[in-house]
Amino acid sequence: MMIGVIVPVYKTEEYIAECIESILAQTYTKFRLILVDDGSPDGAGAICDEYATKDRRITVLHQENAGVTRARARGVEEANDCEWITFVDSDDILPKYALETLHSNIDESTDISQGAMERFSKIEDIIDNSKNKNTYINIDILRKNAITGTDCSLCAKLIKRELFDSNTFDVPKEIIMGEDTITNAKIAFNTNNRATHTTKIVYYYRQHGESCMRTFKHNAEYEQLFVEQLWENVPKDFKNKYINAFIERRINTFDFFFGYSTKVPEWINTSFLNNLLADIKTYNYYHQPIERILLTAKNKQLRAILIFIKRVKNKIRNKFVLQ
Repeated sequence: MMIGVIVPVYKTEEYIAECIESILAQTYTKFRLILVDDGSPDGAGAICDEYATKDRRITVLHQENAGVTRARARGVEEANDCEWITFVDSDDILPKYALETLHSNIDESTDISQGAMERFSKIEDIIDNSKNKNTYINIDILRKNAITGTDCSLCAKLIKRELFDSNTFDVPKEIIMGEDTITNAKIAFNTNNRATHTTKIVYYYRQHGESCMRTFKHNAEYEQLFVEQLWENVPKDFKNKYINAFIERRINTFDFFFGYSTKVPEWINTSFLNNLLADIKTYNYYHQPIERILLTAKNKQLRAILIFIKRVKNKIRNKFVLQ
């Protein structure tokens, strides 16, 4: 069973060699490594070419800068002889057993095999004591997780290649953060089969100051554009079924950026928040009273009190969960 390992490469000269080495060291060896140089302005593309001369499993594609989504699409097109696809970002690494673990959890009833991710800063600091405990995710949960953003990455998983179509990577260029979530949603609605999930770490995500997660600045206008694109890719026949997941997604987004801030949210009276509040009312969506008030509270003292209560409640809840 051939696996296509697709790595978009852009401005990661410092990390790309470690990424490639981790893939070449896989205990599962039946794979193609497809490195897509997305017009990287540094020496990353040249490093990819050098590795390709040493291992025949490596294919390097060079293109003008078009973004990570188009680079992934190009990689999938190239991997036409592969039955399964996995994605790796060029500043991240795989443990040597990653492909073997994901592959071993596949059965005839699954189109997606996914595992755990772990953050790291330096390779020498990695300690892995995780176990390969495998469970199933039914299709309804799989789709809800894609919409809510609970599953917000294309990495750390094997995806059957037949789930990709001409629309999978059709994401507007304006979407530069969260594009994985939209693509995940498309893939989730291209299958009716359950997925597998293992608690074993199969992917290491590198933390560094230049990552998109650290440099991107969210605002209400962008989030409105993003959620419109996300909802547009939920098929019409499924919108009523997953409207609560869509509302949850927007509440979580708002909460993540303002739920623990005494500052009056800049998103008050924006179309993002107004549309969210309207949907909460229209669909009788229930959420915690604290969350409901924090969505609209402008009084800083009130917000401070609510945030304190919220933190205490979460601390108590987490204490019982860990017991």
